[in-house]
Amino acid sequence: MSGVVTAPEVSWERAAARSRGLGSTVIHRLEEHVACTRAFEQEMTNHGWFLCRNEGTIEEATMQVIAEIYKTL
Repeated sequence: MSGVVTAPEVSWERAAARSRGLGSTVIHRLEEHVACTRAFEQEMTNHGWFLCRNEGTIEEATMQVIAEIYKTL
């Protein structure tokens, strides 16, 4: 299994920059987003899932996934 995670600060900035803005009805503050992201990352680690970072380009994320696939072959 795998999951895609972006640093909460980067994710928050990206969401704020969208034309629709921060549309969450659950998370209203950056601190809440940080806590949720950290908890998700911890659970991924606990279950041995691959964690794909999404702070950079799509090419960088793609290379992370490809490298992980090659590890399993």
